[in-house]
Formats: sequence, structure tokens, C-alpha cells
Amino acid sequence: MSKKNTTGSHATPPTPPTPPARVVVKFRDRVSIPRDVAPERAIEDLGIGPWKDLLAQYPGLTLAPVFASPAKIRALLRRAAETTPTYKPTEFLNFFSVGIPKGIDPETIASALRGWSSVEVAYVQLPHLPATVNWKNNPNAPGQGYLDPSPTGVDAKYAWQVPGGDGAGIGFADVEHGWDTFHGDLVNQGITVVGLSVAKYAFHGTGVLGIVMAEDNSIFVAGIAPSAGPANCFSAYPNNAADAIIAATAQMSAGDVLLIEVASGGMWGYTDVAVELEPACYAAIKAAWAAGIIVIEPAGNGAHDLDNIHDSSSHYLLNRKSPDFKDSGAIIVGAAHSKAPHGRILA
Repeated sequence: MSKKNTTGSHATPPTPPTPPARVVVKFRDRVSIPRDVAPERAIEDLGIGPWKDLLAQYPGLTLAPVFASPAKIRALLRRAAETTPTYKPTEFLNFFSVGIPKGIDPETIASALRGWSSVEVAYVQLPHLPATVNWKNNPNAPGQGYLDPSPTGVDAKYAWQVPGGDGAGIGFADVEHGWDTFHGDLVNQGITVVGLSVAKYAFHGTGVLGIVMAEDNSIFVAGIAPSAGPANCFSAYPNNAADAIIAATAQMSAGDVLLIEVASGGMWGYTDVAVELEPACYAAIKAAWAAGIIVIEPAGNGAHDLDNIHDSSSHYLLNRKSPDFKDSGAIIVGAAHSKAPHGRILA
């Protein structure tokens, strides 16, 4: 993709400040929290937990739902039940975000909430990390060898000769931080951006869109699936990928492709790792999978062996040989060298 800015001569807007870490708390499914009153009041009045005591000790805490639209959740779960009858959803409306004022240790709040019998899980969520690419270490970046037959590429050139092989009839969504949809290869592709597109991160998002669906117009590059659509970009900025995944899935149909291009800022001491390690994101991805969406997720840029990642209770959630393995249904993609035989990059 060209680095040319086709959005005009306006100055690049400044990147909004990155918010501090927050705590995400998930109340047990048996807990019913009404949405027509403030959650703090409901939790206290219904005896769900001593919110007032926590607030008295740590003034300034706030509480807000992680998932913005109950209607979208309900509609998605109906679709998921029809598509995958064995799917057993969690109670999405019991996920809440706790805003932490400066000077208060988020882990202290998470630990206090974990002491409530009504709480299933509480964890510190760092801002989600945008995907990055070190072009200097990828000498084949200027070319498009990935369009060629194996072992060099995916043989998109052959797929284009097959009806639907160019992506026609398949919806596509990208979840990350920023895009330039006015790029010469994208401006005619009918791409919609939902949420805040951050100019600082547009280079990566634009490149991703180009690889997938750049217009075959004799300039710049050709996408693997240039006829895919409708195509939508959902912003995870600054740190709510879970809700962005739900928003994307709500507009998609079974067989469409959802690409997640953000990583978790940190869980259990692991930085820049698969975002599904965060329970709210796992729940959103699992629901998308159950609804028939093909979800593709990066392993992260932290050079972690996913088989060896474990939570604070030594549960190896991503190791298929572990009894604690949790399968979100996503296709998790790790790093490989661009040249055949495409060996794994371990660091």
C-alpha cells in the first residue's frame, strides 16, 4: 500500500490521550442487575455487593456497562441459538467497567471485587494495543507474493477464477484503531467506519484493508478479496474491543469474516497477547462464532507461546491439551516468516 495521504491537506489531528487502566467486573449469571437504574444503586439496593463501602474507601469510582446495547446483545444471542443450539451464552449485561481515579491502584479494586460472592471475575484491563508491523524486517513487503500459488502465497489469483473467489457476497469487518478509507485503493469500496478512527494508527488499518479488499484498479495493489462487502471498520479505541466486536457482529451474517487487529494490553503478567484472554472479549468472540461469523484474531506481538500462558490459578486456557482449554471458535494467527517454508517466528 502506498503511504500517500489522500485525505487532503488538513493537518493530522492529535491522538486522543490514552485513558488509564480500568477494572472489568463480571457478576455471576444468577445475579440480575436492572438496566433502568444506575448500576451502583441497583448493586447496593439489591444486596449484590457493598458498593457504598467500597466507594467510601476509594472515592471517585464509577461503574458503567461494558456492552452498550442490550438490544444488540439479545438479537445476537437469538441468532447464535438458532445457528449453534449447543451454545450456552454468559450473561453479557453483567459485565461492568469500573473507572479508577488517579492515585488508586486498579488491582486493589479488582481484588476487593473478587472478594464479593456475587462476582464471577474481576480483572485490570489495560488499554488495548494496536497491531504493528516492522516493515524493515520484512523485505518482501513491497511485493504481493502472497497472491501467488503455494508455497509462496495463498493463490488468490486462482481463487479469482472461481465464482465468489474474489469475496463477492461475503461481508467483512475490521476491529482496530484507525483507517484511511480515502486511500486510492479503498475510496470506491464502500467502507464505513464506526467509532473513532485515530490518525496515528491509520497506516496499519489502511494496510489491512488493502491486503483484504483493495480495488483492482491498476494502481497500488490488488486485494485478496476485492469484491467483499459490505465492509465496516469498528473502532476499539481506546480500550473496549469487546463492545466493538459485538457491534460488528450485529451487522454481519453467517459466513462473513470478522478480523480483530488489536491485542490485550496485559493479562496475568502477559503483555501484547491474544485479546480473548480478557473474559469480556472471549464472551464477545464466542457469541460471534456461535452466530456463524468467521473470527480471525492475532496471537499478539508479545512473542508468547500460547500453550504456556496461564491465569492466576494456573489454568492453561489456550493449550488444547489442558483440561482448562477454552475454545472461543476464533482462528488465532501467529507470526511466520514471509519466505517459504514460512517457519514460525518465536521472538
